[in-house]
Amino acid sequence: MLHDTVLLEAALAPLVGRPLWKSHRAADMLVFHFGDHRTQTTRTGQEVEVGELALHVQCAWRIRGAEGIVVASGDRFVRATTALDGDDWEWSAPGANRCDERLRAWLAQPHAVTRVTADALGGFALSFADGFELEVFPDDSDSERWRILRPGDPSSHVVVCGNEIEDATAPPGAAS
Repeated sequence: MLHDTVLLEAALAPLVGRPLWKSHRAADMLVFHFGDHRTQTTRTGQEVEVGELALHVQCAWRIRGAEGIVVASGDRFVRATTALDGDDWEWSAPGANRCDERLRAWLAQPHAVTRVTADALGGFALSFADGFELEVFPDDSDSERWRILRPGDPSSHVVVCGNEIEDATAPPGAAS
């Protein structure tokens, strides 16, 4: 199924003008945080800093600049330069892989979104004021690819899957 690029760009439009300043992983899903910093209490009672908006990416992605690829989703399966040598290396340990290491360095300063461009396959590119670009490109036929939300607001989710766009603000069962 092809997606309506106008709907995808509308879902991502709130990112324009906001800085990307933080990321973290939950297994192989990467979460990017944009906009104002907020404190949120997790289900376990821990206070964490989150963005005004969060983008959860579960498909292939990369950040590129004038010199080429800065970091990409496949880097999570490569040992970080700071990781200790040994047979017990786990890519999923926070900071143990090249993806975490390079994202941490790249996010040492925020990057303001200037433009959003989507494609009919559910992919998109976020252009940043400093010339970098985050490209998200689905690499399978039918699964959740990405979602955008306001952390702490379950009704704010827009979810892009292989076959549909789900808007949490729409009536249950309705697809865009």
